[in-house]
Amino acid sequence: MRIAMVAPEAVPYAKTGGLADVVGALQRGMNIKGHDCSMFLPCYERIQNNHDIKQILSGLRVNVGDRTYYYNVFSLDGAYFIANDFFFNRSGLYGDSRGDFPDNAERFAFFCKAVLQTQSTLGIVPEIYHVHDWQTGLLPFYLDQDSSYGHDTRSVLTIHNAGYQGVFPPSAMTSIGASKEHFRIDSLEFNGNISLLKAGIVYSDSVTTVSPTYAREITETSLGYGLEGLLSAKGVKGILNGIDYDLWDPSTDTSIHINYDVGKRSKGKSACKKHLCKILDMNDPALPVIGVIGRFSWQKGYDIIAGSLTKIISMGFNVVILGSGDLEIERSLRDIAVKFPGRVSVNIGFNDALARNIYAGSDLFLMPSRYEPCGLAQMIAMSYGSIPVVRHTGGLADTIKDHRPSRSSGTGFIFRKDDSISLLRCLGRALKAYNDRTVWQRLTKNSMMKRFTWDYAIDQYIDVYSSENRVSMN
Repeated sequence: MRIAMVAPEAVPYAKTGGLADVVGALQRGMNIKGHDCSMFLPCYERIQNNHDIKQILSGLRVNVGDRTYYYNVFSLDGAYFIANDFFFNRSGLYGDSRGDFPDNAERFAFFCKAVLQTQSTLGIVPEIYHVHDWQTGLLPFYLDQDSSYGHDTRSVLTIHNAGYQGVFPPSAMTSIGASKEHFRIDSLEFNGNISLLKAGIVYSDSVTTVSPTYAREITETSLGYGLEGLLSAKGVKGILNGIDYDLWDPSTDTSIHINYDVGKRSKGKSACKKHLCKILDMNDPALPVIGVIGRFSWQKGYDIIAGSLTKIISMGFNVVILGSGDLEIERSLRDIAVKFPGRVSVNIGFNDALARNIYAGSDLFLMPSRYEPCGLAQMIAMSYGSIPVVRHTGGLADTIKDHRPSRSSGTGFIFRKDDSISLLRCLGRALKAYNDRTVWQRLTKNSMMKRFTWDYAIDQYIDVYSSENRVSMN
């Protein structure tokens, strides 16, 4: 099957979050399975500076509304990069320190149109355009409006986070090349504005998201952020993400202190924990260590962590945090770290080697997300034998089996309410298990043996690509 994977970011070229990991893994996996899967990305400044891309087309042009844009196309290892310096030669992907770029609607409308035009120029018409999130939501719309781009070509939209919808004022209709007739409720209009994510939902042949529970949440609850009715009518298939175990394997990871596997987890984890405590000046490595890695935000529940941290320390935990984001949350975490030197380590920014040492050296891994479409960190933590403590939502609910004393199949600890009391009670259960060596050994073994590979997910996507059941929304 010929597939064009179209996304605003993908590893190893450009990344701001888990979306990039998923797109990169999907393209690799599709090709390994014998499909012809190319990838299309904007040619950002960081791609031009960090990768040896080769120009294959120059002086192409595409019309978006009444404007004509010129662009070049670069390529590397099955990936194509749409280059227009005015739009993409910027330090940020979607914005900078001042906020989102004000011309994002125009930038990504151009990108979607240019992808379609490039395929037409190359004479390669894919059977499937697989587009990701609001930045590519206009591609199914353009494909629907102009059959010359592929009369029989289908489109599949994957929603990685329904909270980001690409909402712009009605005046953006001109800059995206959409006529006034499409400013209506069954097309692009959304609460008096336009939504590029809605465009993708309405005009794609199929919609997926990144876990079964999140599919239910965005169609049945307010986590659809106003699109739940449309999504319910359209139908959304939840396909759980996987992780690449060639990249996340404590037996081969060159960044961690000592390699270990499920058979040598006790000695390996102990050595890695002592090393983590040493490099971060943490006191008493005999205490259980909680690892936290991610974006400081309300969605991720970091305000709950900040509000609970003093009590978490009083329970007998050490806490290691790595991430950045909301400045108020960051300030709260830093203030607590100052009060508890040697017990709390707050590390601002992102450091891949430190992240891997936290996965390997922590006993528990905390993710109190208010919503989590899938989540990759809990899967990585499990591979390293760091037991997840998570809130019951989205992919966290689909990947973690709650530990109960009456059964031996648990892989982590789950709580349901998004508050400190629920979090602390859950950590109390975890601490009790940690203090029982037999129970803890079973938990870490269960966790490390659990696998979330891409093979199953890719087979499910192929089923979606092959489905003839299209729901027309327009």
